Amino acid sequence: MFRYPIGNYSLEFPRGAIEENETEIAAAIRELKEESGLYCKDAQKIGNVYPDSGLLAQSISVVLARVTEQSSIHEDPMEAIDFVERYTPLEITRMIRNGDIRCGITISAFTLFQLSEPEQSSRASI
Repeated sequence: MFRYPIGNYSLEFPRGAIEENETEIAAAIRELKEESGLYCKDAQKIGNVYPDSGLLAQSISVVLARVTEQSSIHEDPMEAIDFVERYTPLEITRMIRNGDIRCGITISAFTLFQLSEPEQSSRASI
């Protein structure tokens, strides 16, 4: 996704705001579909992170979703997403180490994922 504050593209997990009368899980499922065209069969909250505790008091929820299928990549034409890619946890670890992924929210969410299911995280595709 192109991020204007950094003037560059950022490789990151889908994310977005919770709409009125929407649960965290429902928002995560909706955002995943809108941003990537991916559908999931179930999702669960695995933690919360502060995106910038020096500037923002509100935390954000991290939700783990199990994908079942993919439709078109751009469900919502307002999203500024160029492409959707899938990586293994090992590939993501290497991309973080190499500086290819620098989004703090994505790195935090990935860490929570690894801690939530250590035996399964090595076999997953994200």
